[in-house]
Amino acid sequence: ELCGSAEDKNTQLKIENEKALLNQRDNLMTQIKLMRATIQEKDSLLDGFVPANKHALLLDKHEKTTNELNVQSKKCSDLQQLMKERARSYEQKLVELEEQLAEQDSIIAALEIELERNMEG
Repeated sequence: ELCGSAEDKNTQLKIENEKALLNQRDNLMTQIKLMRATIQEKDSLLDGFVPANKHALLLDKHEKTTNELNVQSKKCSDLQQLMKERARSYEQKLVELEEQLAEQDSIIAALEIELERNMEG
């Protein structure tokens, strides 16, 4: 009888051990499923992040390009202003030279008249 009850206890322990192992297996499977779900969720977040990152990079590139265009536009505007100032300066010099030429023409005309008078007299 002792042998029978020892066998029963042994069988009972084996059954409990198997149940515990099955329970552990179920828990591990549940953890694996949760991990896979978490990984998929993170992957989908990363999938969404990549285009957002690309969008941010494109915005950054657009901003840099816009800034560069603004710098070039400013340089162009400054150059136009400089050219206008030089044109005004050249026009002023031209007017001054024309005035000097007119003065010299009148001096030459006066000298020619004086020369003619001296040749006549």
